[in-house]
Amino acid sequence: IGNTGHFTISAEEPEDYEKDVIYDKIKDEHPFWDKVTFENSHLSFRVEEYKRHKFEININPLTENYKINQKITVSGNVISFAGSNLTDAKVSYAITQQTYLNNSYGTYEWYGGKQQLIVQSETKTDNKGIFIVDFTAKPDLLIPKEKLPIFSYRIRVTVTDINGETQTKEQLITNVGYHALKLKVEIPKTVET
Repeated sequence: IGNTGHFTISAEEPEDYEKDVIYDKIKDEHPFWDKVTFENSHLSFRVEEYKRHKFEININPLTENYKINQKITVSGNVISFAGSNLTDAKVSYAITQQTYLNNSYGTYEWYGGKQQLIVQSETKTDNKGIFIVDFTAKPDLLIPKEKLPIFSYRIRVTVTDINGETQTKEQLITNVGYHALKLKVEIPKTVET
């Protein structure tokens, strides 16, 4: 259907650009060919037939607060755009953790360390199109508790249906720390009584 495949476009210097009608009319305003270099003037690209997605992945938000080293259960579902559940679909997932530290301004910023892979595995959707993923909220042990780090956990889910269509969704799951609350209070240096 249509033009699909691999294509290459190459630009070459014309032999007789002086005879170009537009070039001759407005030569002083458009000295295009005088300034063009033809190095790296090749472009390759691929055109594929567009296929409309047939299903979507939903990851349910967590409704509880969690602590370090606590088991967390993430659930989601896969539903077709026709409204039916995708059953027995292959679900590959990865849970990663990033560390955020409090900076001198009282806000948290990414520590800059490596993103840690907590778990990577596969499961399948059940007869209602639901998948369930369990993991433990492991901390980055290189960061001392006294620095009050926040550990951010993300999930990346890739679902493949029986026809081979594959889709991926990535989402923040939750933030967990050694403390349950971050409170910042700004008061004036002088308080009148």
